[in-house]
Amino acid sequence: MHVCNGAGGCLPQTKECASGYCFDGVCCDSACGGTCEACAEPGSIGTCLAVKGAPRTGRAPCVGAGTACGGQCDGTAPFSCAFPSADVTCGAGCAGASVQRCDGAGSSACVAPAPAGTSHSGGCARGAPGGADAKDCAATLALAAARLHRRRRNA
Repeated sequence: MHVCNGAGGCLPQTKECASGYCFDGVCCDSACGGTCEACAEPGSIGTCLAVKGAPRTGRAPCVGAGTACGGQCDGTAPFSCAFPSADVTCGAGCAGASVQRCDGAGSSACVAPAPAGTSHSGGCARGAPGGADAKDCAATLALAAARLHRRRRNA
């Protein structure tokens, strides 16, 4: 292992490393700048790998970090955080009959409880057009559309 020590720390543009890659203060076997990857993990120093938990020092935190719906690295996706699904209830901050659920993008929203035979991940039961099932389905689909929009915006 070679520690790279450019001015003020490791500088990737310096030629200190035979591989040409300097990340996390060490020479790395490949480029390693993804949100959920690191090159200085104990037992694997110098090898870029996907990590679990919070992004490592020098990388932006996952959206909603530290909250029930916040993202974290899952050890499989080096460039993006994983988030709890929309089926996860995450708090009691809603009024009336609504429940607070994760939105799958690091935030939460108050939604009507899923009607029998449905889920908040997008499945809708058959019901009379314009009836309670249709209104609950519309809310569920609106939440799914908002989640998709946030994912595309954060990609």
